Amino acid sequence: MRAREPRQSGRLRLHEFDIFFEDFGDANAAPVLLLPCWQIAPSRHWKMQIAHLARSRRIITFDPPGIGGGERTLDSRAFEFDRIVDYAIGLLDHLEI
Repeated sequence: MRAREPRQSGRLRLHEFDIFFEDFGDANAAPVLLLPCWQIAPSRHWKMQIAHLARSRRIITFDPPGIGGGERTLDSRAFEFDRIVDYAIGLLDHLEI
C-alpha cells in the first residue's frame, strides 16, 4: 500500500542504464527532487514524506540502477557515486524542469 499514488511514472535510459522515476503532486507546483538516500534503499523509502510534501509541491523520486525499479546490472559503472548526480540532471531535463 502507498500513502499517495504517482501522477506519472516510467523508465528512462540515461548513460547506458535505465532508471525508474515517479512524479507526484501538481505539475505546476515548485518541484522537489528526492535523491536516493542509500544504494540499497528504493525510492519508496520516501513514501510518507511524499504524502505530505506533494500537497504543495511537485515531488520527483527515482531509483538508479540496482535498486527498486532501476535496471538490474552487474556493470560497476552503473553504481558510481557521481552517476547519481548525472541521473538526477538527466531526469530533470527529461521532465523539462
